[in-house]
Amino acid sequence: MSVLYATGGYFVFLHTWITWIDFMIYMPLLFLAYKNLIENEKILPFAIVMALLVFTCFGIGSFSFIILFVLFVAYSLIC
Repeated sequence: MSVLYATGGYFVFLHTWITWIDFMIYMPLLFLAYKNLIENEKILPFAIVMALLVFTCFGIGSFSFIILFVLFVAYSLIC
């Protein structure tokens, strides 16, 4: 409950800037697809979600690529 309260202002801000809602929808799907890519070596779900992310908004998609690169490197070093 406290996490929802803490991020409540962030969500209100996102409603005023609609393109960031796409980011919030696709990033959990992208992380699940990446986990599926690592564990089961299936690239199709990852490729589909990445294509959707770039297709819906290129600016948010390119920002997501930067975040994903950092997370991929961190995940490969930790696991």
